[in-house]
Amino acid sequence: MTHRARLVSFLIVVLSAVTGRTAQTPMSGANATSTIRYATWLRVDSRYPRTLFVGGSQSCVSSDNAGFCPPWIMRSTDGGVTWADLTPALPRDGSYFDFARISAPQLAADGRHLYINVERATAPTPSGQSSDILYSTDAGSHWQGMDAGGPQGYGTGFDHATLSSLSVRRLYATYIGGSGAVVHSDDGGLTWRGNGYPGDVSRDVAVAPLVADPQRLDTVYANVIISSHDTAADTPTTAMRSDDAGAHWVVVPRPRATPPLQSFAITNESHEGALLVGRTRDGSVPDDRLYLSATRGRTWRAATCPGDDRGTCPTFIVDNVFGRGASYAFVGDGIYRFHGAGRAEARLPIGDRLPDHGVGLLAIGAGTRAGDPVYLLTQDTLYRSADAGRSWQRLPVAQLSHGWSSGTGPAR
Repeated sequence: MTHRARLVSFLIVVLSAVTGRTAQTPMSGANATSTIRYATWLRVDSRYPRTLFVGGSQSCVSSDNAGFCPPWIMRSTDGGVTWADLTPALPRDGSYFDFARISAPQLAADGRHLYINVERATAPTPSGQSSDILYSTDAGSHWQGMDAGGPQGYGTGFDHATLSSLSVRRLYATYIGGSGAVVHSDDGGLTWRGNGYPGDVSRDVAVAPLVADPQRLDTVYANVIISSHDTAADTPTTAMRSDDAGAHWVVVPRPRATPPLQSFAITNESHEGALLVGRTRDGSVPDDRLYLSATRGRTWRAATCPGDDRGTCPTFIVDNVFGRGASYAFVGDGIYRFHGAGRAEARLPIGDRLPDHGVGLLAIGAGTRAGDPVYLLTQDTLYRSADAGRSWQRLPVAQLSHGWSSGTGPAR
């Protein structure tokens, strides 16, 4: 895996909501697709939680594809009972998608716009990679690529699409065609402005996913990887801040620590409200350590992650769905209630009712109100609970593979 391909796994961008309706076809039994599909992600519209998206990679012909395979994406608007296959709507031009990986879509709060990052490799043996962004204005029924002047081609050269939570029209991205410049759009990606470079472009620098400030529309953060630092190749070492939508950048001071931090990155954490959140991968720092700032990174204080259970951060968090007024942390041995950004409290009996005892969960999605449906995705099954976790139903999303077979599926 190349340096760029490893970057996308470090940070997750906070997602909003999307909805849309088209004719749908059941994907179980005799109607199931004959292509084996490997599910890797799930996204649920938190405002309208009967709308959800699931996707991943299809089976591959060769075994030397480094995990790059034809992608697929499906949508349901009735809680997973029936599904629309959105895969045919993805751009097709020769072998463009024969060797590719797509991220889970970012969902804009206007209910229509979706953005997906694409990693594409050179066929038939991926020796080089490119990063693109595709977007949809109709909840995934049609897709287009982006380019510096507008939606042209297949979006070659863009990476790290990042939505602002303050405006459905504000979008940030890195433009690889501009040597890693950060650009922004105020019309959902139709046009772009700005060419600021976080870090020193004369050095070996790469930019990990961007983070939009939760309070200021024009403030954006970039996590920069400088290979000369004594850290892993995919670990951000320096955080940068721009207060003018990416045109100019300053270094965000790292929190004070003993020994001094060698890695540091800005992340999203909705349970900390308007506070800026930082993390480190340093082995000398406890796994549940967060750093919080109310001053856009000028000063920091240490804290523990929301839902922390005896030094372990939750793998997933949902709000209100198992009971109004609380959040719920999925930790190794069950589900724990917590409040605000506090530590885990009581372990819930419904944790014992999780499918497969909660082992092998890839993703969780849910609404934000008590009684909203909750969805669990494993390697081969999508489940839904409509009764606050007391029971779970298997959903007929598609013919998903049971695990990953050598030579036919993405490498893990």
